[in-house]
Amino acid sequence: MSAAGDRPRAAFDEASLRWLAVGVAAGALAGAGALAHAVPAETLLDYPAADAVLRSAGRVPGTLGSLGALALVAGAAWAWRTARMVEFAAGALASAWLAMAIGGWARLEAHESDLERQELATIQELALRPIAAAIDASIAALRVLGPSTGPTDAPWQAAAQRLVDATPEARAVAWIDAAGNTFGAGPESAQVADIMNGIPGNARTDRPWAASAWPTGSGLADARTRVIVAAPAGAQGTAILLLDAQGLAAHAECPPAAGAVLSLTLSGAGADDAAEPPLPEGLRERPGLQPSALLRTAGLAWRSRAFPTEQRMNDRHQRGNTAVLAFGWLGAVACVAAGIAIRRAADARSNAADKAHRLAAATARARITALGREALSAEAGHVIRARLRETLRTLESADEPASTAATRAAAVARACESLSMAEAEVGALLDRPGHTRIERAETDAALEHLYSHTVLEVAGCAAVPVSKPVPAGAMAEAQRRLGSATFAVLSSDNPMSVDLGARTNQLRRGVLALELRSAGHAHVPAVGRSADGRWAEHGFAVAVTPHEADAIAELHEQRAYFWFDGERFYIQEVVGARRTIALPRIA
Repeated sequence: MSAAGDRPRAAFDEASLRWLAVGVAAGALAGAGALAHAVPAETLLDYPAADAVLRSAGRVPGTLGSLGALALVAGAAWAWRTARMVEFAAGALASAWLAMAIGGWARLEAHESDLERQELATIQELALRPIAAAIDASIAALRVLGPSTGPTDAPWQAAAQRLVDATPEARAVAWIDAAGNTFGAGPESAQVADIMNGIPGNARTDRPWAASAWPTGSGLADARTRVIVAAPAGAQGTAILLLDAQGLAAHAECPPAAGAVLSLTLSGAGADDAAEPPLPEGLRERPGLQPSALLRTAGLAWRSRAFPTEQRMNDRHQRGNTAVLAFGWLGAVACVAAGIAIRRAADARSNAADKAHRLAAATARARITALGREALSAEAGHVIRARLRETLRTLESADEPASTAATRAAAVARACESLSMAEAEVGALLDRPGHTRIERAETDAALEHLYSHTVLEVAGCAAVPVSKPVPAGAMAEAQRRLGSATFAVLSSDNPMSVDLGARTNQLRRGVLALELRSAGHAHVPAVGRSADGRWAEHGFAVAVTPHEADAIAELHEQRAYFWFDGERFYIQEVVGARRTIALPRIA
């Protein structure tokens, strides 16, 4: 049993939109905490902005998760109380779905970034191997050059020239004897002595070595960069090969199919490491995707770094990753759309039920009102006829021969009093009781408390306090006499909680009884009183429908009545919020 609202509810109104937004916010807060755990901490995504946002959320995953869980629980409880659970759940589910999709997309992108980093590392390492092989080949070639007695040694000059011609990156071949005299072949052979002067002590070592010069430790963009490769021959001297670093770097070019641009740096002998290669012109930095490779050979430190081109990155991106993200957005939109559709369908059903309820209530109210009007007229006529008969008997007694002037005067006074009482009684039946707004507010505040602590006494049944569960079978006799498992406990006493006195309440009760008989409703006497017996109202337990009970209570200006559904009592409000309150009340 429920009370109908005053007007149909609008399908998915502004309140629904607000609750949908609350659900989205709560779900997003909880989803952000879960998303922070889903993104791998050791792998950067190839989308700097997205990576920064995800990692900023990941700095406080525990806090976000706790706040999100609290927001979901509090929001769900509030939404349940305000009958907006559908909108809240749709918004929260949309956010959760989207967070799950973003988490899956981030993991796929992280896996893709790992593969890209591994491939770039392989490209960088493979690029350095030809450089090492070229330097090793140069050292081996120097070792076959024997010592010479002077610059006129024709066989040595011929062998040196052949080495220069066979090595594209060679700029000069020289020999430094024990006395420090230098002679050799090649376009820059005259500069070897100057270079060696800048590398003191190396000529006296007993093992092959190399050094960078002009300038040392620089990137390879400087065309003057040279590499010295030396093969000492003990006390006889040292064979020197001057190489162009750019020529050596040519061995490290990326294959066109790699879709990457290689950048190199070089540090000379004694350097522990080489600086990171510079960013090639026209390419942008991609954090986390450019690990560099280091190679040390013959005292030189080479570092290579492969920078992926835009074309490579576009080709490497998996369309399936974007499909996961798109699927997440579509799923979130579908959740919102489903929530809207469910709410609209529920509101449509509710409005249809409310419309049917109001129609049934209006029909019952019209019927009850007509019967009540007839009962009221009949009761008023009964009061008037009774008083007229009493007046007539009084006047007849005054006309008796034995009457005196005093008795006649007393009879006339009684007749006038009887007519006055008739007027007052009819007025009590017809006039509405007055009550102020303050009085109504006070009774509204006390209504639930008074009703929920009432003791009901139905004819043939033991007294039942509605503040406790109804014992099984306690209402069996009343149900048998009424012929119905459900019934309403109705009264006409004290309309709108205004005390009219015992006589007026008795007259109004007579109208209610006549009305129930005329309508053919089975009824038995019932009394509702306070536990201490200081307050009581008489009425009837009536076998009626909820609509008819509402109409009867409204007609007799009652603020509420009791309804028994076969197992427990309810307070059904007739005014105000028209709530249905289950008894006993849970503290």
